Amino acid sequence: WERHILDSLALLPVIEETLYPSETLVPNESSSPSKLYPVFRVKPRIVDVGSGCGLPGVVIAIARPTWQVTLLESHHKRCQFLAAAAENLGLTNIEVAWTRAEVAGTWSGANKRHVQMGGCEGDISDRERERK
Repeated sequence: WERHILDSLALLPVIEETLYPSETLVPNESSSPSKLYPVFRVKPRIVDVGSGCGLPGVVIAIARPTWQVTLLESHHKRCQFLAAAAENLGLTNIEVAWTRAEVAGTWSGANKRHVQMGGCEGDISDRERERK
C-alpha cells in the first residue's frame, strides 16, 4: 500500500514541471530566496484515465487540494466506489467521469484538462480493433 502511494506522489514533480515551466517560477516571500513558487493563472485540471481504485488520482487530489482531478473510469461499480471515497475523504476537488477512454473526447471536460495520465493496459487503437 505504501509503495502505491509513494509511486503516485512520485508523479508530482513531473506534473508540476509540465504545469509550471521554469519561466513561470517566481521567488517566494519567505526568508529563503532559493525557493521558488509556481505562478499558474488558472486552476490546474488533471485527468486520470482508467482510474481503477483511484491511484494515482486520489493521492494527487489529496496532495494538491487546489488542483481539479477527474477520475475517468469505464466500470460503473468503480465509479461508485471512487465517488464514495472522494466524498468520505472530503475531497471536493475530485470529479468522477463514467466513460471509456476511447470516447472521452465527447465528454464535457475533455478539452479543459492540462495534464492527462493513465496506466492503460495496451494501446487504445488495439482495443478499438478488438471491439469491432
